[in-house]
Amino acid sequence: QRICFPPPGSAREAHGFAESVAARIVAVAPGTAWAHRARGLALDTLERPAEAVAALAEAERLDPRHPVVPFRLGVLHHRAGDLDRAVAAFRRSLATAGDQPEVLRRAARAALARADRAGGGSGTGDVDDAVGWLETAARSSPGGAEVWHELGSALRRRDPAAARRPLATAVRLDPRVRAHH
Repeated sequence: QRICFPPPGSAREAHGFAESVAARIVAVAPGTAWAHRARGLALDTLERPAEAVAALAEAERLDPRHPVVPFRLGVLHHRAGDLDRAVAAFRRSLATAGDQPEVLRRAARAALARADRAGGGSGTGDVDDAVGWLETAARSSPGGAEVWHELGSALRRRDPAAARRPLATAVRLDPRVRAHH
């Protein structure tokens, strides 16, 4: 079967076309992880999160070592408020991709949101996990004011005195951060 590319249009039309092509490939070759991944990413862009999660979950089942898939699943679950699944997906992404700063930061945000939902205490270990992830992200992105600010904000939940240094670093790197803390 031939696939004809449409004339250039909007980005939304392009993503819709990409999703339909990926859906056709999935129909012909359902064991193709990259087609499920492409379809899931297109569905996410088209704001069809339930379908995106299903396609990405199948892609992950078929190729559990691909780091983008659990990362995108984590983003989708976090956006939907399913914080347990979000944190679990980000953990899988970290296990396959290593300590990527954006994955570390997203994992920390999901863990902190889950801690907030549980009453804000660090008893669940979420705050400790978030602090550890943000410390790693800060070491790998020492010039990033935002990550230092996030680290200081997370530390403030546990030990306000320990939060001073990373917050001061954030302000030193970008004085505009001062307005946010």
